[in-house]
Amino acid sequence: MRLRDSESLFTLKGIFFPGDTMHDHAAIIPANWNSASCWIPLSGCTLPLAYILKKRDWLTAVIISLGVFSFSPFLSSVFVFFTQDYKRWWYMLVLMAVLAGVKVLNQANEYPVRISAGLNLLFLTVFYYAVCHIEKMGKEAGTYIFHPLRFRLFFYISTGSLLLTIALFSIKKEKVRHILILAATSFIAFATTFSTIYGYKQDEESTQEIMNITHIASQLENFDTQYRYEFEYWDNYYPLIGNVAGVGAFSSTCENSRFIFQELFDYWHPVRSMNKSAYSGLSELLGSKYILKKNAGEGETVLKKITEDAEIRYVVERPACPIGFKIDHYILEEDLMLIKKKKRGIALLHAAVINENDEPSVRHLVSKVTKADIDFKEDIDHRIKYAENQSVNKFERNSTGFSCLTDFEDEALVYFSIPNDPGWKITIDGVPAEQIDSGGMILLKVPAGDHHIIFRYSTPGLKAGIIITMISFISFMILGIIQLRKQR
Repeated sequence: MRLRDSESLFTLKGIFFPGDTMHDHAAIIPANWNSASCWIPLSGCTLPLAYILKKRDWLTAVIISLGVFSFSPFLSSVFVFFTQDYKRWWYMLVLMAVLAGVKVLNQANEYPVRISAGLNLLFLTVFYYAVCHIEKMGKEAGTYIFHPLRFRLFFYISTGSLLLTIALFSIKKEKVRHILILAATSFIAFATTFSTIYGYKQDEESTQEIMNITHIASQLENFDTQYRYEFEYWDNYYPLIGNVAGVGAFSSTCENSRFIFQELFDYWHPVRSMNKSAYSGLSELLGSKYILKKNAGEGETVLKKITEDAEIRYVVERPACPIGFKIDHYILEEDLMLIKKKKRGIALLHAAVINENDEPSVRHLVSKVTKADIDFKEDIDHRIKYAENQSVNKFERNSTGFSCLTDFEDEALVYFSIPNDPGWKITIDGVPAEQIDSGGMILLKVPAGDHHIIFRYSTPGLKAGIIITMISFISFMILGIIQLRKQR
């Protein structure tokens, strides 16, 4: 079965079956963090389907459109600005489906609920046996159904819920029907939620490991805030818990500039950050001076030993570039891409990458290099030592960003291994700085002499979002009051 077919079946699973454990699904795709669950407790897609069968209005059009979007990676990616089909937008489909369900519940006698429940049951049964048939066609057991018992249990829960839905909507007394539907929905919601939690807790080894990592992370220290940590594994978890900077996906702002930087190494993934240590010189460029390791080698400088539940971790120090330092050379992006990707980290230690459109604004400050000008056999410690000597001073982090001082003799071009996200507001002595993109990182033109640089980050669109939310809430309340007065 092709990958696209698997993704379509996985989408159907999220519609027909209760939510699964994301790290260990029962069937089709073994692990998927896309939050692909759209199952409504008790009725599944019965009530939205009943609404669609009866009404031809904007809500029907929205639900159908979102349903079609679900099966197209390209259309689905519209919700994350064409970066990846990630299904986190499904809350919109769920909200519209619930709205349709509420409308049906309020006037159940006007909608073909039992017919739609029968259709839902038919689709569910066909889906279940189709997946079972595909599993039997596989070369070996466990090809598409990884946990047969859980997969069967989900089928029974969904089937039983639909049969119960048909029975409940057969009740003539509206008040009794509503009470029983509320009770049944609440019970099934709690049951499926706690069954999912139980599924997560079955991975005791992972749970214990996370607890150990949490305790280890809490003991990590910021020895120098202008440098970062590198972790052998769980590279995102340690910085989130330990309040230290790292080089993983969640170690800085998570805007598209991170993807731009990774594309310099022909790497792209919607979730996972690339392994920086796989490219010579890259981890050092990004300031990963401290490495958390299980074993410290002979001759390595150990700054701290952490023991937790019989597990030992060592914080090892190595040479690395500071987060901000003056550069003397630049390389055009088109020239960088001519270099083998495994050596591009070394190239970036020698020169900051820029787009040819920015070349006129920097050529008077730094000199251009190409592949022929770079000595790939040179010891990278030499380049790191140069960066340390040209470092910015008094680098300090705070809750909104960071600040530093500079005292260069001449006007300089300073490289910051900080994602060039639109949320950054950068000032030099209170004046907005001239900001240049360097493959997703930041270059600043800094005047000669003593200067104070401040990086302040604010989430793009946050204020506008708050205003729109407040206007929408107030409008909703006003419309609700008007509607209540009309009913009276």
